[in-house]
Amino acid sequence: MVHAAGRAARREAGGGGDERHFGEHSAWVEEPDVFVMRLVGRLEGAELEAMLDWYAAWQRGRAECCVLVDVTRLKTLSPAAREVANVRRRNGGSAPVTACFGASYTIRVIADMVMRARRILGNASGAATPIFATEAEARAYLASRAGVQRSA
Repeated sequence: MVHAAGRAARREAGGGGDERHFGEHSAWVEEPDVFVMRLVGRLEGAELEAMLDWYAAWQRGRAECCVLVDVTRLKTLSPAAREVANVRRRNGGSAPVTACFGASYTIRVIADMVMRARRILGNASGAATPIFATEAEARAYLASRAGVQRSA
């Protein structure tokens, strides 16, 4: 189980034990069941594809796992990255439990409006990914999901 002090130290150091870098972005695993991605600057399609491939390999054979995404320093997604995300979501390649944190209030409101519009228009594929202001809120959400064990 991951402890809060360990998470804080990894954040300050820039990641976790088995940390991998994808351009400016990084990803690491918090055993037993959390895959963390930190997105920085502009996210390109090839970078997202590589991170999601590593996630798919890591989660294979696990009963339950989740993804925590730090978007505090994310500036933009390239069209290719948006396409990768959409294709993976349509093909069932996204985590059953995912939460983002660090987006501004404006981005959170816009994302909520887009998801509501997609549901109304019948274009919502898969569950919406909640976006929280803080990491603590995102982790609390993940901890509340059934069967996935996390520390507070």
